[in-house]
Amino acid sequence: MADQPIETVRIKIEHREGCIYVSSDDVPGLWLWGKNSDQVLNNISPAIKSLYKHNRGIDVEVEAVPISRLTRWLLRHLLKSHEQSDKYKIYPTHRTLTGAHG
Repeated sequence: MADQPIETVRIKIEHREGCIYVSSDDVPGLWLWGKNSDQVLNNISPAIKSLYKHNRGIDVEVEAVPISRLTRWLLRHLLKSHEQSDKYKIYPTHRTLTGAHG
């Protein structure tokens, strides 16, 4: 992974009617939803990676910006909202070609 991310994207996470919904104004096409929140949240990074390849033609690595459980709890309860936000750092990959193509 590169030392510096090429950008940081914000992810909007909403909890409504027993489902979790994930979207982002920073990543066109990102729209995940489902009743199993662990499954939906685990698919964020792979989805961002696929969308960068599809939308921009670049391979990237995606890393969640850590946020403490206490901070997440405080934000959710102080804002009294069913919405939260996460950030992900996007790093370019540097692949070394070998064999016939390298």
